[in-house]
Amino acid sequence: MTFIEIKLKKCKIYLTEQELKSLLLTNIPLYKESLKRGKSITRTINQRKRESEFSG
Repeated sequence: MTFIEIKLKKCKIYLTEQELKSLLLTNIPLYKESLKRGKSITRTINQRKRESEFSG
């Protein structure tokens, strides 16, 4: 079984993908916001990689 590690200030928690999905689906606005944030972060990381490859 694979777990997702989530680091909090004073501890770490481990959830399965299904557990995390079920928690997010109880709060749809949070789920949508986290999807948007994930897409944005992924785009930024990819853009920085392209920029570093181009300049290097």
